[in-house]
Amino acid sequence: MMANVLQRLYRLLFGDDIFISYSRKDGYDYALQLSLELKDYDVFIDQMGSLPGKEIPPSVRRRLRNASVLVIVGTPAAA
Repeated sequence: MMANVLQRLYRLLFGDDIFISYSRKDGYDYALQLSLELKDYDVFIDQMGSLPGKEIPPSVRRRLRNASVLVIVGTPAAA
């Protein structure tokens, strides 16, 4: 439990290693599989934290801004 608290504090201070951006219409499966393959990194993939749409909620923008790497999953719906 203490390790989980420390990991959350570390992410708050330093951000995630990788932020995966995708369209929920047709990119979720690929984005999820990619996040599972990157198990050695702290990966953020917003699965339920915000509603789909064009506006990015402040909490997700903060995670994006603090991430070291941005991965964009390009799909027809994302265009």
